[in-house]
Amino acid sequence: MKPPAARAALDAALLELVQRAPACPATLAARAADLALELALGAAAEAQDERVRLFCALERCLELLPEGQVDPGVALPALAMAAHSATSPSAAAVRAAVYEVETLLPVPGAPRRAAAGPDVPLGRLAPSRPAPAERPLAERVAGWPDEVVERVARARARVRLT
Repeated sequence: MKPPAARAALDAALLELVQRAPACPATLAARAADLALELALGAAAEAQDERVRLFCALERCLELLPEGQVDPGVALPALAMAAHSATSPSAAAVRAAVYEVETLLPVPGAPRRAAAGPDVPLGRLAPSRPAPAERPLAERVAGWPDEVVERVARARARVRLT
């Protein structure tokens, strides 16, 4: 998918997540995370390191949403605004978006957030679908040059350590 189409698809996926909040369908979050990774790869191909970092941070937040490790009520509007900021010609706006998204990520080594209890009795809940199996990174980046994949891998590692 070309960058403008991927950006539009990411915006649409984030909008749908915002509209469905506080529910966070794992398949929709995974699709948005895949789009963020695709945009990170495209930015890496153009040597736009701050945008690579932004898209990797977006990807990580989107991965953590269904797990309950990022609060959708707080994160989703910020993620949507940050994704929009990625198109800004201003490097300062992109850096501010990176900062905003990275502050949403859990602190490494901190205990996991406890999931809130159900708002309805368990007997009234419909069976949930299993979370989609995570595809290995190598499969997700197939076809991209090694230099681009390495640049994204470095940014992803940095986001996971922040």
